[in-house]
Amino acid sequence: MSEPMFMSFTIGGKIKRSIIPELLATVKNEVSEITGPTTEEEFLTEAHGQGRDIEWQGMVNYGEPDELKVFCEKHDISYIHRCGASFEYGASIAFWTPGMEKEKSYRTSHDGELSVDVNLIRPYVALLLEYAKHQEKCLGAFVGIPTLESIVQKGLQNPKTIIKNIEKAVNILLPEEPSIPPLTLED
Repeated sequence: MSEPMFMSFTIGGKIKRSIIPELLATVKNEVSEITGPTTEEEFLTEAHGQGRDIEWQGMVNYGEPDELKVFCEKHDISYIHRCGASFEYGASIAFWTPGMEKEKSYRTSHDGELSVDVNLIRPYVALLLEYAKHQEKCLGAFVGIPTLESIVQKGLQNPKTIIKNIEKAVNILLPEEPSIPPLTLED
């Protein structure tokens, strides 16, 4: 069973000219209704001037170009993959650059804006607001809340660390805007 879904796939970073034909074959094998370069000549024309990204748009099974991602990771090609929403499948964005252990993926709105579940953030905001009003005196009220346990315990031991620990936890929860290096062709 297949569910073709719209997606876009942008590449950047260092790309060896010798792998362009194999890259394009992978794109053509996996993506239908392609917008973007499908021949080596089109690829080189679009990449002319170095420092530009290459983007393909089209339909892919469940919006996931698995073969293309594997190819890019094998050849150290950075990518940003955006997938549109369809019926029960939500929109998402994923990215990978050389050196990352695995790709990072986030939910997005239907128009591509990064989103986060407010229920994940709510306990941290509540703690932060109470801390702003009552300083370390409020920490006892948050003992036993699993998502805050580590922060509260560290705060009870050293109240000066509470803000830094909340900031660290929230930064882990919040999506980062994906970016990839500009495209450069190597011989």
